[in-house]
Order: sequence, then structure tokens, then C-alpha cells
Amino acid sequence: MKRSVLIIGPIGSTDGGVATIVFNLLNDPQLLLNFEICTLNTRKLYRKRIKHTSLYFRNYFGIITQIIKLISILIVKKIDVVQLYTTSFYSFEKNKLFIKICKIFRKKICLDIHGGSFDKYLEGLTFHKKAKAASVLKKIDAIRVVSEYWKCVIEKLLGTDTNIHVVANGIDLTFFTNEIKEKVNNNSIIYVGSLGERKGIKLLLSISSELIKEFPDIKISIVGNYESINDEREITNYYKNSILDKNNVILFGQVGYKELIEAYSKNTIFVLPSYNENFPMSILEAMASGLVIIATSVGAIPEVIENGVNGFVIEPGNPNELLEKIKALFSDYELIARIQNNNYFTVRNKYDIRKLNLKIFEIYNTI
Repeated sequence: MKRSVLIIGPIGSTDGGVATIVFNLLNDPQLLLNFEICTLNTRKLYRKRIKHTSLYFRNYFGIITQIIKLISILIVKKIDVVQLYTTSFYSFEKNKLFIKICKIFRKKICLDIHGGSFDKYLEGLTFHKKAKAASVLKKIDAIRVVSEYWKCVIEKLLGTDTNIHVVANGIDLTFFTNEIKEKVNNNSIIYVGSLGERKGIKLLLSISSELIKEFPDIKISIVGNYESINDEREITNYYKNSILDKNNVILFGQVGYKELIEAYSKNTIFVLPSYNENFPMSILEAMASGLVIIATSVGAIPEVIENGVNGFVIEPGNPNELLEKIKALFSDYELIARIQNNNYFTVRNKYDIRKLNLKIFEIYNTI
């Protein structure tokens, strides 16, 4: 008899890493073959906050609605496993409520931790609040993290006897070409991610004028939504006043998934100069599209990117290192071609979502 799984997360969109992860899971034919699936959508309706660690001010009604729906599902349906996804701050505070409710109904819980700031979130808690967070996490039957780094973070809080499963993020390769084609390389860079301090977009913009001087034909594509109104104001002002040629640096905003994959295919280097990360889906998408990766040594990234093989890992907050790596790559197209070929095979051998989902299904069947 199939086990029944309730999936609670952002559903119906690929706007963001967690949303893409949930989308890929729900679109895996193996899921419906092996389990009865029920869903509860937790997509945020509003983004305005009171403060960083608070619940979103205008989202209280949405949370109450979600809690009522969750209780109704647990009463009416036979649920064996509840799959939850959390990032950090607001997301974890909300998920603590869901965990407590699910445990009242004695449900098994698998919690995916995806927040790039989850370690910083834990570090910022007082001793009392950290103990409360640990108490909630200890109620979880299985915790899934995406790398050894994040396993160490959770074990530091809960101990080494915790049921932690390391399963990397993966991507749906059906969206990408299965043939190695000779890529038309050019002096082009793409950044994909939220536009704000955490992802390091301002650092990339700070070296753009120098790159334009060195490579007058360079194209820098920036894809993503602003993290806040202040970020939007600051970045657009910088763009208007400091970018030498607006034809070199293009702000696309948020785009659909097919448009995003097309944008990857037109570029040579993917840059993600983040100050903290979990396991960015954008890196896997860029690798599958045959791009060279330049990213920072945070979160799971050093476990994914091997220097000189898949791209380069740099220190966060170091504009000179980022600038030099880009210059070096644009001066060595043989190296670029070699890394592109490596990335094509790496992502298909290690990060195929269909293969990785089998490990998730095994967790559902064993807790």
C-alpha cells in the first residue's frame, strides 16, 4: 500500500531555489507512482517585513489560513509523512508552528533545510531561543540537508545521533539539451539571484566599469528580483550613475524558467559572489547550460565547485579576486572549453533530480 505524503512548501512556481526544488519533486513521475500526494501551498503573498526575524507584517492572515488548512488536512486525510521545507528566520519561525501541529497529530516529519543564512540565524539566537529551536528540531523524524557542511551545522546544535540525511540538490535535466554542442563563447557574464546584499550583486556591479574598460564588448546580464525597496533604490541609482555603458550591463528582473535557461545558454561565465548560501540551484542550472562557475566559498559551494575543474571558488567580499578570475578566464578560452565540458558531465552524473529523488523517497518509506 502506498504511503501518503503531505508536501508543505511553495507550490506552482520556480521563483526561488526552494520553489524550484518543490516544483521538481512534484513533477517527478516516480513520486505519484510510489506515493499518495497531498499538498499545502505556503508561497508568501507579501514581502514587506517589520524586521528580519519577524513574521511578515501583512502575512499573518495567510499564516492563519495555512494553519487552518493544515489542521483540516490532518483531520480529514490519512497522512503518513509530512514533508516540510524551511530556509531561515521567518520561514523557520513559521515551520516551528507546523511542526508542533503535525506532532500533535503524531505524524512523521521530514524537514528539508535550505536556508543559506540558517547558520547565521542559529548563531544570532540567544541561549534560550537556541534551546527552543533545538527542542523543535529534535521532534523531527528525519532532517535532510544538502551537503556535509550543513550536516555539521545541524549536528553542532543537535548532536551526532540525529537522523540527518545528506542529499544534494538536483535539477530536472529534461529542460536542458542532452547533446554536447560547441558553445559559442564570448565575453559574457550572467548573474542569477535575488538583488541585495546577501548575494553580492553590489560587488559584481562595483567591478563592472573595470571589466568594460578591459573588454569593451562585454555583456553582463543580471537576472532576479530585488530583496527590498532599499536594495532596489540603491542598485538602480548605482546603475544610472556609475555604469559606463548601459549596453554592457543589462538588468532583466525576474524571468520565466524557459527564458532563464535561454539566458544561460547565451553566456560564458556564471558569477555568484554571495556572502552566504545553502546549495544554489542557479549553480546547477548554469553548469547544465555549459557555463564556467565563479562563486564564493560559502555553504555547500566548495563541495560542488572544484577549482580549475568546474570553475573557481573565491573568498566572499573580495572584488579584486573576482576581477582577476574573470580576466584570466576571458584570456584562456581553451580553459573555458575544458571546464564547460566538465560541467556538462558533472551535473548529469551527480545532480540528476530523478536519481536524487530516489533517496528522498527512501526517507519517506523508512521513517
